[in-house]
Amino acid sequence: MQKLLARLLDALWPTRPVGRRETVARLVPALGNMGKLTIASVLAHLLTRALVDGPMDLTSSLTALLVMQASAARTFKKGALRVVAVTSGVGLALGTTYLFGMHWWSLGMVIFSALFLARVLRLGDSALEMPISAMLILGQGTDVAAETRVVATLIGTLVGVVFPLVFPPAVPLRSAASSVRRVAADQKALLERAAEAMENQTISRPMVSSWIDEARGLTTRISSAHSQVSRLTDVRKFNSRAVGVADISPILVSGLNSLESCLLSLRAIFLEMERHAPPPTHPSAGPHAGQQPFDADIQHVVAMMLRRLGDCLDAFGTMVEAEANGNEEAAQKAFVVNYRQLRDARAAIAELMAAADTFDEEWQLTASVLSSLDQVLAQLDIDARVRVRERWKASQLGRRLPQGQIGPRTTTVDRFRHSRMRARQLRRPQAPQPVVDFMDDDETTQQLPRLDAETLARLEDQKASRRRRR
Repeated sequence: MQKLLARLLDALWPTRPVGRRETVARLVPALGNMGKLTIASVLAHLLTRALVDGPMDLTSSLTALLVMQASAARTFKKGALRVVAVTSGVGLALGTTYLFGMHWWSLGMVIFSALFLARVLRLGDSALEMPISAMLILGQGTDVAAETRVVATLIGTLVGVVFPLVFPPAVPLRSAASSVRRVAADQKALLERAAEAMENQTISRPMVSSWIDEARGLTTRISSAHSQVSRLTDVRKFNSRAVGVADISPILVSGLNSLESCLLSLRAIFLEMERHAPPPTHPSAGPHAGQQPFDADIQHVVAMMLRRLGDCLDAFGTMVEAEANGNEEAAQKAFVVNYRQLRDARAAIAELMAAADTFDEEWQLTASVLSSLDQVLAQLDIDARVRVRERWKASQLGRRLPQGQIGPRTTTVDRFRHSRMRARQLRRPQAPQPVVDFMDDDETTQQLPRLDAETLARLEDQKASRRRRR
């Protein structure tokens, strides 16, 4: 029964949180966002009651709710577009109510005008916010003075814009880093299923085709991870919580790009297997219809290679997440171990290929697998990753990470002084370094900088004596 309920939940809610920690991590921001929306709406109503006399409606609360939702729950660019759409729609509805009142033809005119104005302002995906806001304001009735509703709209807009600046949303550092690790974990799960299938049975074309379909489905996970990293970049803008916090977007993007390239190489391996795998056997099939692409030994080693490749990718994703958190030492050691094991598996396959007597289709398939594996090894090279990490850390000196800090703590004044000193050094003219050609014209030219006059004279004498001997 529990398994049936788990499968039903997976079908209805594929992205449901797993475990208490993930549930709390996803529930707390949602509850905080709902609380902020509620407080902003109530605050707008209280300010309107304090500043405006006479009858009033809920225009200020409604406007604050719409603007707050636009600016707090979306990225900065989309939030700005939605604020423009909401305020324009509210203004259009107020003007129509003041001039013509509420009629069926005035409703149609407001909707058409709002859609037309949204197209002129190029609001894009937020175009429908304008007519929706206008209709909500029109539905409030016409018994309130137009001046009161204008003031209420301004108060609601002000509260909806200022409230997210005073209480900014949390910067989703951990969720963005976890998205990269989940991409690597999904690739590992696919490779483990493929390795287990190759260890227990022979390869068939439908089997490999299912692996290819799963690999194609992983591209949506990578796109989702890129979206989360992009949202992290947008949330940091005009966010007081991001002051002094390191921007982990570059290191996450580089890790995602490496995982995406590895996924392409993985698909290339599966495509080669599919091309050489036998189709489903039929009674009318020829004598070579059931020929396997690998013999037993090579298939076992390839399965071991796929399993170690999955472990290496998972360790790489864990290392990228640890880099973003500021504690990558242990994760890097684990990744280096898995990387070496993957290279050992590649060497084992190469030895079996070297022992082959003929260059048949099996040899060509194995060579293609090794070529794709070499591309994966190049993408996961630890030296290149360390260089990327060090360049990123150099650009984030003195800033905080969730579990550490990059270098010594610096202030804005220190960074400004450092940039001025660096600019002054770059503007300072550099003394030209002497270049000496101490070889003959037909030999390789080498450069020896900063030689004294005595050494230069001695080299010139040696060169002249060699020419006289000739």
